[in-house]
Amino acid sequence: LAIIQSQLGQPLEAVAHLEETLALLRGRFGNLANIDVATTLMNLGSAHYHSGDYPKAVGYFTSSLEMRRQIYGTDPHLDLAA
Repeated sequence: LAIIQSQLGQPLEAVAHLEETLALLRGRFGNLANIDVATTLMNLGSAHYHSGDYPKAVGYFTSSLEMRRQIYGTDPHLDLAA
């Protein structure tokens, strides 16, 4: 739903749904590196990008990339392509 909202020009609604998703995932996984958390962080970055809040977008994209590096380590993986 959040991805569609962002694509339909409703990025703030998308952010609200994604923040709720992130809270649920953090409640389950805490601070452990998890691909679902990393994906939600990336989607939050995208929603903020579409809303024009580029500094927040960069922050979420960076957090997602750092978590993916924790998950995949030094193994080559397409999720690490910047």
